[in-house]
Amino acid sequence: MGTLAQVPWAQIGQGWALVVYTTGNPATGSDIPGPVTLYMVDPEGGRYQIYQWPATTDPWSLIDWSGDKARALLYDPQKSPTTLHELTLATGQITTFTLPAASSQVVGYTRPDGKNILVAQNGIVRYSLSGVLQAHLIQAVNSGFLLALSSADGLTEVVNNGSGLALISNAGGVIRPLPVPGMQQYTCEPARWWNAADVLVSCTPNGMMTEQLWIVPVSGAAPTVLTPVRTVSGPDRADQDAWQFPTGTYVEAVGSCATTIIGKQLNDGTVQQLSVPGSSGGNVVIATSGSQMLVRGFGWCQGSAQYSTLVLFDPATGSVQQVLTPQPNSLGVVSAVAFNADGEEPYFAAGGFPR
Repeated sequence: MGTLAQVPWAQIGQGWALVVYTTGNPATGSDIPGPVTLYMVDPEGGRYQIYQWPATTDPWSLIDWSGDKARALLYDPQKSPTTLHELTLATGQITTFTLPAASSQVVGYTRPDGKNILVAQNGIVRYSLSGVLQAHLIQAVNSGFLLALSSADGLTEVVNNGSGLALISNAGGVIRPLPVPGMQQYTCEPARWWNAADVLVSCTPNGMMTEQLWIVPVSGAAPTVLTPVRTVSGPDRADQDAWQFPTGTYVEAVGSCATTIIGKQLNDGTVQQLSVPGSSGGNVVIATSGSQMLVRGFGWCQGSAQYSTLVLFDPATGSVQQVLTPQPNSLGVVSAVAFNADGEEPYFAAGGFPR
């Protein structure tokens, strides 16, 4: 395991992640305090210890890692109104600020460098890093869960805003709607950038109770289907994310018992569920690099977390490398987020559970 002084800052890019880990157990009814450590994980599974908090039963959760590599954004789930902490990784300096509305859902840093934050609060708004409101980018159409994916230059965002997907300006206002044919438009949620020009989007087809993945160009060109409509009888009941590897298309999807599975989409469109050795329950892809996935595994059912692991997984061979495992009677991984948000959806980054 490396130290903060050994971090190769110039090499940080796709496949790197920050992870909050505890030897305690903050689960309701357990309340076992334990030290909390922030690790940086490289694409080969190497760990660097960045920061450590004293023993607690209330660890902070990661929200985002700034694009300039220098800072991490965390929040305290026990505080209201929303309390955020910005940690300067190289120095350990922490700055704390609050947002005025208790219901604020922090989306993450603005891009490219993380000089401000985006917040879902009666729409999408931009705040400074001291909690000062800067701009309302778009007003909410309804009270649903809002997401915003910033472009690499930070000038635009793709948002779901009740009436459907839209490309908006970071200065405020809609540039163009991004409709997906045959979908219940209010259900469409941007998962992540598929490439520089297209966004991967999960939508519910009209009259259905599942989710299907589409690739949506932000230019306004016609979207294309990536995955077929799923049925409740298969291991894959709803697609939420996907990755294109040389060995095929892999999806992250809802499985049985409200868990999240990883599967390979076969030539006929069906999904072969993949087993992640050492993981029991849900599996969430945090980051990808080359032929491997950094996977957070949950020991849970019906949304009740028991422990959380982190492994490097090769979906083509099924091999794993243990990165972080919980000690007996401890939670282990509290939260994890990739550099430039490669893979993980924001509510997973904040320590949340699958839908």
